[in-house]
Amino acid sequence: MNVYFSEIKEKIMSSELDILDVFNRYIGGTFDRKGFCRCPFHNEKTPSFKLFRNNKSFYCFGCGAGGNIINLVSKALNIGYVEAMKRLDEDYSLGLFEKQIKTDTRRSKEAIETARKQLKNQQLQIKRKNNYFKLIDYFKELQEMPQNQAVSHDLAFMERLLDKWLSYENEPFDGVPADFNADVLIYALKSKFTNGEEVENG
Repeated sequence: MNVYFSEIKEKIMSSELDILDVFNRYIGGTFDRKGFCRCPFHNEKTPSFKLFRNNKSFYCFGCGAGGNIINLVSKALNIGYVEAMKRLDEDYSLGLFEKQIKTDTRRSKEAIETARKQLKNQQLQIKRKNNYFKLIDYFKELQEMPQNQAVSHDLAFMERLLDKWLSYENEPFDGVPADFNADVLIYALKSKFTNGEEVENG
């Protein structure tokens, strides 16, 4: 039995259902002063069938049939265990299956939302990481260029930026802004050199 039906079973067993009421509804019989009646599941002359109302169970000392309140309905109506739970749920207006469906639906939505947020965060971290390493590559490229004031200016700028972004104590790349685009910054920095321009002042 899966978790879904196990939870419903537990709720039926902990409900206010009275196994005597259930017995009379689906089977019916006369009990003697000792609480025994003739077993509905085999032919007998001497009553040997007994209900235990305190734990919603039954047992026949003649044929050995026994079980809980759900087993009783299952045997009485000749239906499966789950069908017996559904029958009790419907006939006694317990609403357990409906509540369980709503609970499972809510849990599924919560799980989907959690997974969506985790995926979004992972994608953001990948984006931040890629942007950071693009700047690292450009930083190395600047180091290999002939050194002048413009190159030194950009090297100092890049070093401050990279150090700042790695100063965060949480995830390694949390310091990189979510909307940052390394390609745009690198293009802007490179344009000074491709256009033959140099920064004269830091």
